Amino acid sequence: GLGLIFEEAFAPIEAVSGFEVRAMVADANGLLYLATSAGVKTWDGDALTDVSLPEGFENAQLVDIAATSGGADIIAATDIGLAKVSGEKKAYLPQKGGIATDHINSLTISGDMWLMGHSPYADPDDESGTTIIGGGATAVFYPDDNGTFGHVDHYISQRWLPSNDVKCVAIDQDGNRWIGTSQGISVIKLVNNTLAQKMEYFQKFLDDYYWRMDGFVSSDMDSEDEWSVVNPHLSDKDNDGLWTQMMIGGWCYAYAVTGEERFYEAARKAMNNMEMEVDVPAADFEAAGLGRGFVTRSLVRDDEGEVYTSKATQSNWHLTEYEGRSYYWKDDTSSDEIDGHFYGYPLFYDICAKTDEEKASIAEHASAIASYIMDHGYYLIDLDGQKTTHGHWAPEYIGGSVHGNDCIDWCQSVTDWDIINCAAQCVESGAGSGWLNGMQILGTLLSTWHMTGDDKFYRAYEDFITEYKYDQLIMFHKGIVTVTNRHMANHSDHELAILAYHTLIRYEPNADRRQNWIDSLNAFLEYEIKERNPLWEGIRSLSSGESEYAEDAVETLRLIPEDLRDVYINQKHRKDYEVDKSLDRFDEPQFTEVPPYDEIRLVWWNGNMYSMIDGGSGRNYGGPMAWLLAYWTMRYA
Repeated sequence: GLGLIFEEAFAPIEAVSGFEVRAMVADANGLLYLATSAGVKTWDGDALTDVSLPEGFENAQLVDIAATSGGADIIAATDIGLAKVSGEKKAYLPQKGGIATDHINSLTISGDMWLMGHSPYADPDDESGTTIIGGGATAVFYPDDNGTFGHVDHYISQRWLPSNDVKCVAIDQDGNRWIGTSQGISVIKLVNNTLAQKMEYFQKFLDDYYWRMDGFVSSDMDSEDEWSVVNPHLSDKDNDGLWTQMMIGGWCYAYAVTGEERFYEAARKAMNNMEMEVDVPAADFEAAGLGRGFVTRSLVRDDEGEVYTSKATQSNWHLTEYEGRSYYWKDDTSSDEIDGHFYGYPLFYDICAKTDEEKASIAEHASAIASYIMDHGYYLIDLDGQKTTHGHWAPEYIGGSVHGNDCIDWCQSVTDWDIINCAAQCVESGAGSGWLNGMQILGTLLSTWHMTGDDKFYRAYEDFITEYKYDQLIMFHKGIVTVTNRHMANHSDHELAILAYHTLIRYEPNADRRQNWIDSLNAFLEYEIKERNPLWEGIRSLSSGESEYAEDAVETLRLIPEDLRDVYINQKHRKDYEVDKSLDRFDEPQFTEVPPYDEIRLVWWNGNMYSMIDGGSGRNYGGPMAWLLAYWTMRYA
């Protein structure tokens, strides 16, 4: 056969040996750029030339190098950031509007997108070195001369990746983002969609998985698998009534907007259980001489298996018979539940109810609850005759803070209170509980008056204003530290407040007072505006006819993931958002701003959207109610 003949032997070229070449790329002219253990170098086939990095990269470790479209610019990737090394030098470091974080280990560029991977590392705040943070991937677009980008996407957690330990990245011809990790590959594709299609997805997901006991809208669902729904399981929760009434409001808005019967039917199905929350425990309270109108936090029924049987040994659950079925009802109902009921009841009455009989039933149940509270001195009294832990609206309990610094003097006039406890409660009322609970009781009375026409509810409302100064109590001010103090901010109270504002403003017949309540709402929302919350903005618009950040609110609806798994997210590694000097009320770190909604914790409006660390198992799915209610509120507005 024929042999190969070499005219000259192979030999190493001394100039390009003696260092580690980690990556290389050619520019538009064919000049080869090398990322090496000895820095960036170029090789033109004859000479090797050192290439300097921008200021600040003196101790950086080169990990990769890539070229922009057509080889126009060469971008070197280092562990601390990216550097343009061709032409005019530029640095792209982690900062606000810039790269999300450092510990970069890989880079690829296609079109307008630069995609980089990050390595996880030990949390420097953990002395044991066992807590691992960071990793993930970042896609940036449209670089600016100041080192920032027109758009940044950061991918972290199981919402996006099988592991945060990213090893390599790639972009295919369709612009799909491929991310290789120590546990496998993730591909992220952009798909055109509409908010209406997203609504249909969430509505079907709710219908498939979140109905409990024929009418409760569950707040969350458990799965046996962390990547998909397998053998889903529902259980009771303390605020079953609150969450269900909120979704009733959303469906009534949907029914008003679309006229579609399916939304009415869903609201009607849920309202059946809301009426049962009064009807099931009624006999027990009447037998105790307390009267009808106590509303339970939740119910479980005899066909719910372990959810039902587990209550037999729990003293705060009470067994009773109702219409041929056995139920357990739960005691110690809180003001949270009342807040929700007097959001949902009047909306169903106004928007969903089709017949006089249906309206009468809604009005009767709302009236029973409101009357029960009134008859017991504006406390929620439990079956043992004692006040529930958080069911207090009485003037002597929350009204003291309208006296400003005279809490002690005021408490001395309240004869049945220990003065120390009274003063402590007076201070707590001024810090937020009086503002919130005051709105709740005023809205409860006004909406019940609206539904029943019974003047006793309006007279009671008027007494709270004229005699007990609740008009002052509910005006928002900086001293409401459950909103204004980042360390004490109670985001659950913020959600309850927005619902209470909605009810109070909707049913206030006096124009001057209504404007006062709107002014209070707007003052409250000044502290909430950074959250870009679509439910808040929808209710602002319904209440005042005004809108301040509608485009941002719609963007939030767009970005909230369809993936409802409550995955663990730790964002302590991010350097593009400022860490707040104050920890949150659970002593956890938080940002000063809310990152994009597809990069943060599972979204429920009673949670802290600023949180850096949140979530748990991918086997727990939050309900889609938060998105659906916000969407339909904005559509209705």
